Amino acid sequence: MKTDLLTPVLSGGVKNTHYFNGRLLTAEALKADQIANRQQHDHLGQAVGTGIVNGLWVKESGEKDKPFTVNIVPGLALNKKGQALSVAEPGIELQLDRTTPVEASSNGLFASCEKQTRETTEKDNELYIYVLVMSSASGYEGQAPKHNIVGPNAQAGCGRRYAVEMVAFDLVPWDASKVAGLSAKSKKQLADLTKKNDNDPQRLSRLRNLLAHICFGTEAKTAFAINPFQKQDQQSAFSQYGGVDALGLTACEIPLALVYLSKSGIRFVDNWAVRRRVTQPTISNNWPLQSGDRLRAEAEAVFFQFQEQISEFIRKSPGSVLSMRAINFFRYLPPAGLLQLNVGVMPGIRTATFFKEIPIPKKPYFLEGVQLNYLLQTAQQFSSIDLDQDEGSNQDKGETQREAIMLYQVRENETASAPDYLIFTSGHLPFLGNGRFNINRWNFFHFS
Repeated sequence: MKTDLLTPVLSGGVKNTHYFNGRLLTAEALKADQIANRQQHDHLGQAVGTGIVNGLWVKESGEKDKPFTVNIVPGLALNKKGQALSVAEPGIELQLDRTTPVEASSNGLFASCEKQTRETTEKDNELYIYVLVMSSASGYEGQAPKHNIVGPNAQAGCGRRYAVEMVAFDLVPWDASKVAGLSAKSKKQLADLTKKNDNDPQRLSRLRNLLAHICFGTEAKTAFAINPFQKQDQQSAFSQYGGVDALGLTACEIPLALVYLSKSGIRFVDNWAVRRRVTQPTISNNWPLQSGDRLRAEAEAVFFQFQEQISEFIRKSPGSVLSMRAINFFRYLPPAGLLQLNVGVMPGIRTATFFKEIPIPKKPYFLEGVQLNYLLQTAQQFSSIDLDQDEGSNQDKGETQREAIMLYQVRENETASAPDYLIFTSGHLPFLGNGRFNINRWNFFHFS
């Protein structure tokens, strides 16, 4: 479309009703105002970003007679269209055993967000991997009297009083093996972990961890360092990656949680595998990993996901955690994490057992408490630790050498009565165990 300088471009603009004396006020004119107001709010929402603002946690009901029920915590999110999706009332119990598609009613408030019909797929092993999503929806509430234009006292029935903006939930089937950038090794592990139908905590933990990192795009992002110039459809190959992008969700949908089901009930619910804080989109299609804040949001989710998973395991199986070995229960570890230690009656891991067959220092290095947040924030710039990654072979012993992991203990924690914990980091992070003159307590630190 040819346009001159300083000439208003009206095509595609927001149409606000123009009021003037003598104009007939109609429902259509007022509705046009509502539509314009909604479009302006959507534009504002798009500028803020997409993701979860607060709340919207998905939790298993925990009741034996409700094996397919989850509870949704009230909260707020923004979808890619900029629409605010809100769950205001507590106590929403959601049934996840849908076997037939359900059509949602609508009053057209979100005409651009048509409800998708998705079939539930059957599998031979009777196990199902889904992502629970929330989308914008609308409906009517209440009644209001309606009158004819001619004859003000002539009532002509009733109409609906309110057009209500609300939300709807859906389960999206997910075949993780078809995610782009997944290695043959990961596909084989995924097939092995999903072919069984048992309650083995080791299998479920490793599967949960692997699925989460497929969602994060952990493997796909490692290809950037190999060739940052990869192109796909005239833009960077890293514009889309990972399991969340592979779902093909509409711009109206927000992912809330990864759900692993069997025909007998829920096996696990993982929020952080797909949950992201509000994230600004990239402004460069050629360098998407270097603009916007998606990488930072994913790095935060990697840390939160691990901490939630291992804390849940310690809470549910305090005895079993003593024999937990990282290489058996996790494919990946975050670049930095915190571990509760088993001391006295306090449940937690045993360092030697958890890190068995992983190169670690003989004992943890001490770290000043003021450095802890710096370490955790710095770690978000690094890749996750792949416990299956071969760093070389020990020819003399015939052993596979894994990536070294550094261990720290906060000095203030050592001298306090608080529960003991351990910090682990990728060996690629800068070392923070050296003492500094006139700053550190020298008898707690490492000197070379």
